[in-house]
Amino acid sequence: HFIFLIDASGSMEKHWEAIKKVYNRTVLTLRNLQKDFILTAYKFDKAICRAPVLYPVRVTMTSQLYGLGNLGGGATEYLPPLNTALDKIIAAGGQDTTIIFMSDGKPSNKDANNECLKRMSQIQANCTSLNFHCISFCYKDNDEA
Repeated sequence: HFIFLIDASGSMEKHWEAIKKVYNRTVLTLRNLQKDFILTAYKFDKAICRAPVLYPVRVTMTSQLYGLGNLGGGATEYLPPLNTALDKIIAAGGQDTTIIFMSDGKPSNKDANNECLKRMSQIQANCTSLNFHCISFCYKDNDEA
């Protein structure tokens, strides 16, 4: 089970085209390497937004692949996507899971860090096997208006 959690907040605007390319290439590569797999993809800002296709979906060599669509905008909160990932993992029975998290690492609520770490521990505890990949799109404080 591959779960993409993709930051679609306002600070990601300058990276959005690159993020879409990374996502599309990764899903295409997975489709070419795997016989079939389960794919779940969520965009998030301060809440969860489903990507343009309903997920989770079984992907095979003949499956049509869907892109991410438009940027959401708004503030960034990490707990909603982590909560959603935990819910999907529990619903799937804790099967082998790979989470691919894409963000600029700039959450709006920095006080939520401890809750995020707790949620990540719960995710790990509910998986038979977990791979967590974080793809960072960097920001600079002096770029902020």
